[in-house]
Amino acid sequence: MAGSFVTPALIKKFGMKTMIIIGSIFFCVVIVEQILPAWYQENIDDPSDTESQWYGFLINKTFIEVTQIVSAMLSGLGAAFIWVT
Repeated sequence: MAGSFVTPALIKKFGMKTMIIIGSIFFCVVIVEQILPAWYQENIDDPSDTESQWYGFLINKTFIEVTQIVSAMLSGLGAAFIWVT
């Protein structure tokens, strides 16, 4: 909702094409973020697996929840950019 208040000013400043690209990138962040719960689900049985050690912080449940909330906010802002243009 807050995005709809600032979006017209940002579109006027940066241009329609730029804001559509930024809005699309924000939508892509949500799509990429959905990989984290899949990794968590794969590694929940054996978290000590040596293969999962290099991305251990990515399968932390709190980290996943925070990234989902942040990506949802970015998605809402991106939707405002696309719909207002």
